[in-house]
This record gives sequence, structure tokens and C-alpha cells, in this order.
Amino acid sequence: MLSYFQDAPLDHADFYRGDAAWMGLFGLDGKYFKTAYTFKAMGQMQDAPQRLAVTGGDTFGFAALAGRSADGNTVQLLISNYALPSGFQPHVMTIPQDVLNTLPPGFDITKIKFLPRRTDIVYHDNAGYNLTIDNLPWGKKPFGIKRYRISKTQNMDLVEETTSHGGSLKLSRDLAPDAVELIVLQKR
Repeated sequence: MLSYFQDAPLDHADFYRGDAAWMGLFGLDGKYFKTAYTFKAMGQMQDAPQRLAVTGGDTFGFAALAGRSADGNTVQLLISNYALPSGFQPHVMTIPQDVLNTLPPGFDITKIKFLPRRTDIVYHDNAGYNLTIDNLPWGKKPFGIKRYRISKTQNMDLVEETTSHGGSLKLSRDLAPDAVELIVLQKR
């Protein structure tokens, strides 16, 4: 959702709990919950604030963002691949009593309306990406490539570090659904 928010007509989107509460980002021991890593990856995009055009994303869970640093020495891409599992049933989250106690008197939680479930989504070829980047800002000079991944078993782990050269890059990788990849290209 964080990627989709970038081009949505929103003024603000707030995430209220960073603590170890039922919808927080961190455990009582200070360790990141999985959601916190996605916020960290999105935060890394601030290092490349000049937005670049990206094609190939969709509105069903495959999102891509790209940006360039102000000095032109770094290009970053954030690719998110999410798919609703077949037979998905939403998790009914029970609101803890201490949270319910903070609601105004007379507030009827049963009156909250939820969006209808989407049942029309069909995924096509969403097991990875074929990336082509043209017109890199450093021309034919060498550059480093770092790929960081968030998945069920990875938490913003560096999964590949290599180098290349030239004004473009072609990169094809598997990226199973429910994963995020941050790709950082940096002039050498």
C-alpha cells in the first residue's frame, strides 16, 4: 500500500502504532515485526527523492517505484509483489479491551463499515520481474548493484551484490508473492 499511496490523491496516511501493541511495528524486545521492514525499505527511497517513470506495475499487488538521488550517483527501485492466497479468508482481529476502553461512550463498533472483499483479481505471471533500466545518469561508468529482500524468511537481507557498467541494466529475478525488493544502483 505504501507504494500505491505515492500516486494516490492522499494528503496524509498515518500509521499510529510503532510500539509492540496489537498493530505495531516492534516487539517488546525492540525487534522489528515484518511490517517494520517494509517501512524501512520505503524509508530508504528518501535517499532517491527524484521520482523516475516506471512501467509494468499493476493495481493487484505488483507495485514498483524508482528514484534518483539529487547528486545523480544513486538510482533506487522498490518492487513489491503481493498476492491474495487462493481461498483467502480475512483474519478477524479482535480489538483488545484496553483499546475498546478508549472509545467514546456510546460508540457502536458494529456500525463500522468495511470495503467489500475483492474477488475479481486474477494474477498473471507474477513470480518475478524483468527489469530494464535505460539512461542511467552516470553514462557508461561502472556502478554497483545491491539487492535487499523482505520475504517470509528474509528481513531486508542483502541477497546480491555485484557490479556492472554502461548506461543501462537488464535484471531478471524471481520474486515470489508476499515479497519486497529494494534495488540500489550506485555509481563507482
